[in-house]
Amino acid sequence: MVWESSKFRNPNLFPCVLSRVCQQWAQVVAQYPHFWTRVALDISSKEPLPLGAFRWSKNHSFQAVIYHSGYSKESSASVQVDEYALVSTSIERNRAQAIKEALAPHLGRCTSLEYDVLLASSLPDLPDLLQRNPMPNIEVLKLDCRTFAIILSETRASLTGTALTPFRNMKKLKLPVATFLSIGRLDSHFWRLSKRDFFCRIELYHYEFFIADQDSLDNSDVTSVAEFVKLLVSSKIPNLQLDNVSVRLNADSVTPLIDPLTTGRMTSPRALLRLISFTLKNSSTKFLDEFFRHCLVFADFAEIDSCVLSYNARNFDALELTLANMRFNANMQFVMTRFSGHTIRFKSCPSLDDWHLRLLCNTDCDIFQDLYIEDCEGYSIQELKNLVITREENREEAGADTERDEWEVVTRMATIDLKGTGPKPSSEDAAWFTEHLETFKYDSDVV
Repeated sequence: MVWESSKFRNPNLFPCVLSRVCQQWAQVVAQYPHFWTRVALDISSKEPLPLGAFRWSKNHSFQAVIYHSGYSKESSASVQVDEYALVSTSIERNRAQAIKEALAPHLGRCTSLEYDVLLASSLPDLPDLLQRNPMPNIEVLKLDCRTFAIILSETRASLTGTALTPFRNMKKLKLPVATFLSIGRLDSHFWRLSKRDFFCRIELYHYEFFIADQDSLDNSDVTSVAEFVKLLVSSKIPNLQLDNVSVRLNADSVTPLIDPLTTGRMTSPRALLRLISFTLKNSSTKFLDEFFRHCLVFADFAEIDSCVLSYNARNFDALELTLANMRFNANMQFVMTRFSGHTIRFKSCPSLDDWHLRLLCNTDCDIFQDLYIEDCEGYSIQELKNLVITREENREEAGADTERDEWEVVTRMATIDLKGTGPKPSSEDAAWFTEHLETFKYDSDVV
């Protein structure tokens, strides 16, 4: 049976709509297991849920989506809990428990499980599920919610050392950070032994690390950023996204973070986190400082969105880097002057100005050649010209350096692409860029 993903969450689709007509009709459609290889349940609906669908699929593998139709993904991610108090107590919470009980015995046949609900309490307890009902055939697992009225906690020492059945072919994973940590605590080898598709993307979201003095940390039931980094490195994740992660400091027991710009303090990362792609979104500066203090991150493709960088971001690099919705601080100079990739993109960065473009002029990177700027207004066309000229001068100087190896060729600027709002080149400027670059594009009709 071919399913249209765009209509998948419609409760009026066959066969669910027939199962609600009457008990006799439900008995008829339940006799055809291949009808129930994909099940969508609206956790906010007042209609009876076909909870028998997981059982009706019999020996067939199946995909399941449990969702809340009362909100859209385009709405604010920080939904106020009290606005949904009635839903959470009278509908979603009760239905979530009923779904968990109906689904659990059949998870061994599940290839895709997606939760897209309001409350964290509606999500299944994945560490407990994996102990009772292994999910070796799961390929897509997304546990997403909009509110954390109940704080997710980690499963700790009493459950450590448990051997879990690893995933066999994971393709996409989205979990709260606490769930990821809990599974790592249960079985330290689980994430390393789980087989993943080469393009598997793991998205971890919503967590607040706690930093206390060393004595408190040793006796704490809260995972440190260092432990988190160690788990990520050992898990050998190819594509990673971290969203809405922060750090809370214990002001009574911790000396404030030292500013290396004024003290000269240098930090050395303890591990290498090598990734195909890496995305950081909506995460605090204190978390970034701790994260990059414990690891050196290098990715083929990287994006930092809605974050303020710390000094230790100097321990981060990528071949293709995207900076989006960011206000730059003084620490940006360490990222841009140490950038060793070939492509950088700025999207909706109001702080991007001529000073930052001059940093790119002075980068030691030999292969930097492509620049994309979208909806940034603080820079000038003249500084873009200076960037092109400076890169060409650097290329000529490198060519005259007899001590450089033949393969150490400095590339000239190849691409400048300007989109959205921002300064627009005159016709003379456009002609100049076209002459000196392989590709020059700009939105001439955007004011």
